Amino acid sequence: MPESGFARKQVAILSADVAGYSRLTSQDEEGTHRLLTRDLEAFTRSIDWYGGHLAHIAGDGILAYFEAVDDALFCAVDLQRRLHKNHQSGPPDNRLNFRIGINFDEVIIDGQEIYGNGVNIAARLEALAFPGGICISESVYEAIKHRAPIFCEYAGQYTVKNIPQPLRAYRVRLDSQTSISNQKHIGASHRYFTATPLRRITISLTTLIIGFVLLSSSSYNTLEHAGP
Repeated sequence: MPESGFARKQVAILSADVAGYSRLTSQDEEGTHRLLTRDLEAFTRSIDWYGGHLAHIAGDGILAYFEAVDDALFCAVDLQRRLHKNHQSGPPDNRLNFRIGINFDEVIIDGQEIYGNGVNIAARLEALAFPGGICISESVYEAIKHRAPIFCEYAGQYTVKNIPQPLRAYRVRLDSQTSISNQKHIGASHRYFTATPLRRITISLTTLIIGFVLLSSSSYNTLEHAGP
């Protein structure tokens, strides 16, 4: 731990809020709050399911972080598609459309909260996202472009508030055919498998153990049937 006493770590930061939340609340306070409560519960469950950490919820805003970039991105894509499906039955003008921004950067971790310029960038990316969409930083794009089956398109370079360097942003193509649905499903809640290095090692060790057990059992049965 550094001399300051605060832990610093490279993580994927997910920032989300509802586009036009004030307008929706002014039109229907109770109905909007009811939908928001339902959707925030979906966020909480999904963040936990994908191995993320919920930093905080403030009004309609959510901040979370993940050890792996893949998990943050798959969580966001899964959430946006599920939320879109859930809201299709309601009137278009009353739907809650979340915007999600994801950045991969070093942060200060203090308790369950995270701080730093990386968090600010994630918030700026969120503001650049279309309602119901996902906007990612160049650091996220570089980390996943060769291994995640998700299409992204370059959105441009932006000068944003309180960020000294221009921000290069990418938008995730949620309408693309190649998607996380092509990943292996695990469990009833459809978590999608991502082969991070740790998972590859775990799978390899499990495969070796199973193979050894089966080989030992086969050898024992052969000797038993052979007799004296």
